[in-house]
Amino acid sequence: MKKKLLTLLLALAMMVSVVPGASAAGTLPQDDISTIRRNPNRYYNVTEYSDYYGPVDFVVEPDDAASNLKFKNAIAGAMKTVTKYAVKTYVPEVISSTIITAAANEIIDAFTTFVYYENYPYARAGHYTVSAKIKTKYRVDSLDPSHKVKVDQWVVYDVYHQESGSTSTHTSHLK
Repeated sequence: MKKKLLTLLLALAMMVSVVPGASAAGTLPQDDISTIRRNPNRYYNVTEYSDYYGPVDFVVEPDDAASNLKFKNAIAGAMKTVTKYAVKTYVPEVISSTIITAAANEIIDAFTTFVYYENYPYARAGHYTVSAKIKTKYRVDSLDPSHKVKVDQWVVYDVYHQESGSTSTHTSHLK
């Protein structure tokens, strides 16, 4: 009986001595900031906008509003002026004039289609104000937030029709 009790106590003592080591093996130190852990959400995206450039004002006469081409030419002059100024001021790298012209033409076509969708020609006549800003998307490293990598850039146009008080916003991707 004494041998069985002694064996039982020794077995119990060995099990108790193993438990703290086994339970500590699965935990990480809570106060150790040098521990590197895999983070699946290490990168995140941030979108920044520049200041508005412009505004450039132009007037579309009722006679010009009836013609799609004359209306398009009036918008084209204002948008190209704003685009060249905004892109050359805010975007540090050199962007060719073909990219600037393509971005402006894309918006001019979209805006003209938008305006001419309504079949009321005299609603297109009036005073317009065009302004632009640059929208830039960055990928940021959460371990080093000062490290930002540019992912995409767009030109965002706001066209304000003073007579109706409506603002139309259009975006063009800078490729």
